[in-house]
Order: sequence, then C-alpha cells, then structure tokens
Amino acid sequence: MRLPTALAALAYRDFRLLWAGQFVDMLGTQVQTVALGWLVYSLTGSTAALGGVGLARAIPTILLSIFGGTLADQVDRRRLLLVSQSFLAGLSALLALIISLGKANVPILYAFAALTAAAAAFDSPTRQALIPSLVPRERLPNALTLNVLAWQTAAVLGPATGGVIIKVFGVSAAYWINAASFLVVLGAIVAMRTRVPVPAGPRRGLSAVVEGLEFVRGRAILWQLMLVDFLAVLFVSSMGLLPAFARDVLAVGSDGLGLLYSAPAAGAVAGSVIFTLLPTPRRPGRVVA
Repeated sequence: MRLPTALAALAYRDFRLLWAGQFVDMLGTQVQTVALGWLVYSLTGSTAALGGVGLARAIPTILLSIFGGTLADQVDRRRLLLVSQSFLAGLSALLALIISLGKANVPILYAFAALTAAAAAFDSPTRQALIPSLVPRERLPNALTLNVLAWQTAAVLGPATGGVIIKVFGVSAAYWINAASFLVVLGAIVAMRTRVPVPAGPRRGLSAVVEGLEFVRGRAILWQLMLVDFLAVLFVSSMGLLPAFARDVLAVGSDGLGLLYSAPAAGAVAGSVIFTLLPTPRRPGRVVA
C-alpha cells in the first residue's frame, strides 16, 4: 500500500521501527518529566529545589552535548544508541525502585536528573545522525518532519497522561512506565536490518570539537540560530516552576500539572499546522524573530 506523501518516509522499514520506538520512548520521557518536578516539590515545598533540577540538567548538557555529536560521527551509531538507551532504562528502573521503597530524596533526584541529561547529550545527536542512513536522500526532509511531529505529539500527550498516572498509581508508576518505554525503542533498534558503516579514518577527539566550533563561527546564520535557540530555552526554563504554580496558585493536583506541561506543546502543534497553511515567507528570519 502506497503511503501519502506526508508519511512517505514511513515506507522504509527501519525508519518506521526507529520512529515508532522513539515515539513510545518520548511519551515515557514526558511522563517522567512531570513525575520528577512533582516529587521534588512534594518532598521540599521549595521553588529553589525545583530550580536545582534545571541546574542539574543544564550542567552536563552544556558540557557534553558537543562531545556527544562528535562521538556520533565516529562510532557505530546503532551500538551507541543501544548503550545510551540501556543506561537510561536501567536508571529509570533504579529510581522507580528507590521511590517504591520510600528512599527517594533530593540529592538522589538531582543525581538522576544529571545522569539522564548526560546520557541524553550522547543519545539525541546519535538518533538524528542515524536517520540519513535509514531513508533515501530525497525522503530525509520528510523523515525529519515526522520526527518533529512525533516529539510534538508526545509533548502534548505524555505530560497529560503522566499527571493522571501519578494521581491514580503514584510517582513510582511513572518511572516504571518510562523504564518500559526504553525497552520498546531498544527492541526497535535491535530489529533494524540496516548496518550503518563506521566512518573510516582515525578517530578524533578534541580536534573534531574545535573544528566544529570553527565551522559554526564562520557561518553567521548558524550561530545566530543557535543564539535564538539558547534564548528560547533560557526563558522557557520557568516551566520548571510549574509544580509550585499548580499546587500553590491553581490548587490542582498532578493531573492539573500534566495539563500545564502539555499546554505549550499543544500551542506549538497548532502553530505548526497554521504555518503549513501559510505561504512561504520571503524573510524567514523575521518570522523566527
């Protein structure tokens, strides 16, 4: 059966496996995001403690992301994904067990947030780098669009579902579910038939990082877009305080918190739909601004 043009990349088996596995994985991650903030605020009642979660995530992300992209260009990407996803699954299962035993505390939650961010610094660029090996060049834009669609959909459904799960089954259930979601993407990666060739030549470490930075510095459009993205992430970090806003201002439970987390993503989906219906802007930079 021939798929519509908008879904054309899903005609390729290995991309379809990765895409479906990633979607389930992203749902689990969004469920866990609600659980982490809710648990930290339940334990401390402190907005400063919630800010600490963001800091614990930011430090490894800033320090390791560029190295993650470099490593993804030099090793077997499927194997690197298997390692990172296995680590994340084990981490979620361990924290679920700790919470189930009533032993969770703020330092443990901070350590979990930092380790998760460190693994994601290698996992995320590897996923993106793997996609061109799974679809023909002419289907790559469609594959990337479907990836964004999966992320946006998971960002809408995941938090709302997570809030209900926490309310009905408890915080530990959210972490068990997230651990199980990693098993789905691990199964998808194992089932893939495409063998991605490892780049030839000597492996480079810091020199490759420096080369990448020089490349970005020499192209104004790249570092300008990166600056815009950085500022967007900086100002959206206030979402880390949503657990306090939900409980103290709106007087809602975890289900209400989940809806608060879902709202910006729902707006992003609506904006994407509207943007696709509009003519291509002559000056896209102004649209981004």
